[in-house]
Amino acid sequence: MVGTAAVLTVEGDAHAERGGSLQSKLRVERIDGTRGVVRADLLYRPESRHLTAQVEAEEPQGGLIARALQIEGYPAASLALDGEGPIEAWSGHLTANAGKDTQLEARMAVVGLDPLRIDLDSTARIAALLPEDLRHLASPDMALSLSLLRQQDGALTLRNGVLEAPAARLTFNGSLEGDGQTVSAQARLESRDPEAFAPFMGAARFGGVTARLTVDGTVSTPQATLDADVSNLSTPQATIGNSQLSLQLAPDRPSPIPTLRSVSRWTWRRKTLTTPPRNSAGHWHDRRSSRRRVPWLPRPGPSSWTNCRGPSGASS
Repeated sequence: MVGTAAVLTVEGDAHAERGGSLQSKLRVERIDGTRGVVRADLLYRPESRHLTAQVEAEEPQGGLIARALQIEGYPAASLALDGEGPIEAWSGHLTANAGKDTQLEARMAVVGLDPLRIDLDSTARIAALLPEDLRHLASPDMALSLSLLRQQDGALTLRNGVLEAPAARLTFNGSLEGDGQTVSAQARLESRDPEAFAPFMGAARFGGVTARLTVDGTVSTPQATLDADVSNLSTPQATIGNSQLSLQLAPDRPSPIPTLRSVSRWTWRRKTLTTPPRNSAGHWHDRRSSRRRVPWLPRPGPSSWTNCRGPSGASS
């Protein structure tokens, strides 16, 4: 298990009480010298369709959970889930910790069974799980909320998805039809702190980015459209006041990723350009204070590249 051998004991029992109540208990314990235990206690009352659940897990430093997540120092880890209520309106509270830098708190609620709907609202501190150069994007905390619905025919719908971090905010919705093939998804990403992205941009900077992604079609042949608005994109050589990028992507044949090849269309619109003046040799002066603002030359339409082929994910 996760590269570490472990010896476990499993104990459990289940019994029915008078009145029809059903109770089950489970205990899993590690007994090879490194302590670790999981306890679960479930009680169901059929007459009221009421379910009570308690689950606890804990490990000392160096345990399997911290090793599986590759958390630096392999800190002690714990998890607790408490929930109760009728199954059509059940609610639970989950907490998890692996050291002071990895924490999760989530509230889950069942809101009806036809269709089955589960709402999730959570806050997480997960920077320690990310590569070091990405940790500042998720610091100090991230928040995730969404609603998941499942119809009787197996169709899944994701609604009101929101992922928030200090650097950016992502909203998303999507669906997978009962045939398991037809998909639809929409997402919108808005930057909040442009400086958080500076380490990845070299000398370039931007004032803000808004990107919108739409996906329709089937799992094997999705049609995707990406639109992005970028404000105040600047380099030492020039500044673009506002620019728009549009990308349409469609596979030229059904094929599993990553062997997918695509037919794409790029469109780039830009409004104004600010450049530093040139010296007598025709080279740019790199003095931002001496920039001059000039309009783009008239063109018949936006710059575009159509039907460019290349591996999925590569620039076309």
